[in-house]
Amino acid sequence: MIEFDKPGDRTWTVIYRLNQRTAAITIDSEAERDRASAPTIDSIENPDNNKAEGLAAGGYIVTIRGKNLQTVKTVSFGPNKVQVKPENANVLLLKVPAGAEGGVHVLLNGCAGLAPGCPRPVSNIMDFATPGKAIFKYISPPKPPVKEEEKPTEKPSRRRP
Repeated sequence: MIEFDKPGDRTWTVIYRLNQRTAAITIDSEAERDRASAPTIDSIENPDNNKAEGLAAGGYIVTIRGKNLQTVKTVSFGPNKVQVKPENANVLLLKVPAGAEGGVHVLLNGCAGLAPGCPRPVSNIMDFATPGKAIFKYISPPKPPVKEEEKPTEKPSRRRP
């Protein structure tokens, strides 16, 4: 048996009975709707290396795939924020800002609802619960190869009898 008690506010109480036990759960309908409409990241890819990593200098384009990306207004790579104008609910293409070498969380910030002024901010903060899911790694550029004339020459070894 399931009963629904809908008071005048946005909170629902669901009362259910299971094996002679009665229990209740309270659901904030707007919070649940916001959580359901929050953006999520499935993958981050730098087309140059097909990984979620790139040079610390930034300035290149990465692809973020996920859900509800049409609500995203800004993307933060650690402390560095980028403004975006999403054109697709499942894909974001954006220019990576410069950053310090190492891994950073990628945070998608957006608005739920269509009212001006962002009445209900949403983000992908729940992605951080899955290790490595919303991480981008800044790397240093590879060192140039040493030219032949710059390589140190080996001295012949002297053996003692």
